[in-house]
Amino acid sequence: MSLLRELFGGELPNLVMFDLDGTLIDSVPDLAAAVDVMLGQLGRDAAGVEQVRHWVGNGARVLVRRALAGDIEHAHIGEAETEPHDDTGEHASTKHGAACRVGWRAA
Repeated sequence: MSLLRELFGGELPNLVMFDLDGTLIDSVPDLAAAVDVMLGQLGRDAAGVEQVRHWVGNGARVLVRRALAGDIEHAHIGEAETEPHDDTGEHASTKHGAACRVGWRAA
């Protein structure tokens, strides 16, 4: 029996909802873990949960630009300076038991 079936008493749910805006769970610690790994890979200091909390809310690319700028103001970090990718070989462990793949790098 699959883990999902075990979790739901043998039946799969009819509906799965995702909390993308943080109203059901606080996902900022997970995002901060990923941001801090990215910054570490770039030789920069970690931002930490409280700083990342101020940066979230406008999508992943803006979060990365803010992290690279080290500030909420990120106009000097252009779109071309960040490049999404999906194979760093490194994961940040998360509070909620999942792994958050770090998928951005400075171009």
